[in-house]
Amino acid sequence: MDYSSDGKYFIHSDDTRKIVLRDAKTNEVIYSRWVPHNSKVLKIKFNKDNTMIATAGADSYSYVLNVETKAITTLGRLHPLGVNDVFIDEDGKIFTCGADCTIKVSSL
Repeated sequence: MDYSSDGKYFIHSDDTRKIVLRDAKTNEVIYSRWVPHNSKVLKIKFNKDNTMIATAGADSYSYVLNVETKAITTLGRLHPLGVNDVFIDEDGKIFTCGADCTIKVSSL
């Protein structure tokens, strides 16, 4: 789960591997979008300006969702033992770390 930088929204993933965006005050679902992970979503993060959401999965993959268009970009199978964490910097670079003890940097 992660909160937007302005505190208006929060995101989480559910058992069906959907990304759920909610209003932080009302808990209302703003949208729900399936992400093609084959197993648990371990981390989910907004970027600083809340335009992208990145996921880290136990299936070794990471995805980025454009909040406005809801388009999903696959970053690929980045860490063979699972992606433990993900972060998007201000320049749009995506950093992932995995159980393989490596950090990888990707760009869209």
